Amino acid sequence: MNGIDCIRHNGWFQGAVLRVPSSECDAGAEIEPGSYVVISQDCDIVARTYEIEPEVELIPIQGRDRVDGAAAFAKNPRIIDFPVEQGAIRLDQRHKTSISRDVLERYQPVEPHLGPDEIFALRSWLAGRYLRSAFPDEFMERISPKVDKIKKILKRKGEHISGIYVILGDVPDDEGEIETQIVLTVLPETVELEGLPLDVSHQAKESLQAEFDDIDGISLDSCEVLSEDEFTLSELRRSLRLDRFDYLSLSGADHATPPA
Repeated sequence: MNGIDCIRHNGWFQGAVLRVPSSECDAGAEIEPGSYVVISQDCDIVARTYEIEPEVELIPIQGRDRVDGAAAFAKNPRIIDFPVEQGAIRLDQRHKTSISRDVLERYQPVEPHLGPDEIFALRSWLAGRYLRSAFPDEFMERISPKVDKIKKILKRKGEHISGIYVILGDVPDDEGEIETQIVLTVLPETVELEGLPLDVSHQAKESLQAEFDDIDGISLDSCEVLSEDEFTLSELRRSLRLDRFDYLSLSGADHATPPA
């Protein structure tokens, strides 16, 4: 069995976990001991030659006590939290690394790995670092005094909110109000199960509504919690995602906020 066939036989895929024991690392090793999530795309992981794809990309896993609501569902472009049986794990794009792909010949994925929904969130998060919504300057200037409060709401009550989407009316040239609609999406199973996760999401909605109602120059027409099954493709096309607050950029180039 050659090298690439060995990688395929070992069962590597995007979202799999690589665990490197300290006993197998020496001073010259290209990777530190620890656990890593494989983030390379599936086809790249099993590409037919090492010349085509010589390396595989990884992010080290950090353990946490609980999920930070502001870091769940790709809300933050730098970090993402996933729940596990005992607490949570965190990935940080600033710690992304790559190693020779042939390392995967020597190891097999360990449990637990990311599931289908988590892999979807992982892909959205990886792409989201480069695909952030740009809001009109007038809108950003008006909500800027409330951004810290909104981030705190998400941190405390946003664990089950998969996205915050904003639909804006025409932005007036003068000091007129900007008509605004807000949709907080949750997973379909959150709606079906009801109980605490859905209650907390509605609490987040009420808190966000109170903050937006208090912003001069913003007319909040609606603020609602919807299942992802109810949020239509038409609404998605007309909306901008508002939950990546650390890096919200203005649409005017002269005012763009660069990432830290």
